[in-house]
Amino acid sequence: MPTDPIPNQAVRVIQPIFHGLIPLRNGKEWHSTPFNLTAGDVVKMDAHGTTRFFAGLFSQAEYDLARGRSPLMFPFRLGSDEVAFHRAYNVTITTVHRIVLRVSTFQKSGQIQLDVDLL
Repeated sequence: MPTDPIPNQAVRVIQPIFHGLIPLRNGKEWHSTPFNLTAGDVVKMDAHGTTRFFAGLFSQAEYDLARGRSPLMFPFRLGSDEVAFHRAYNVTITTVHRIVLRVSTFQKSGQIQLDVDLL
């Protein structure tokens, strides 16, 4: 039995985008620095916290629109806060993206372990 990879078969390499622990007080937000993604990319985002939080990946256009509607607090959908967040995003446009995290207003301060990878 051969043990070599099948010729012409693509090998997928996972590329880390961000891995880290983010401390946040209740009601406060963390906004990533902008980073480039290409249409067709798949981004896996895993986060878990010591308290409930909101999380999301946004294209720069989505980010700017949301910030324009609500400049003081990023407008996450009410009730979408969680203690664990696991999503895979299929990127549809080549552009700059950002990640936003916010600890829920009525929660205690906490820490969020965020792991984001390009699959």
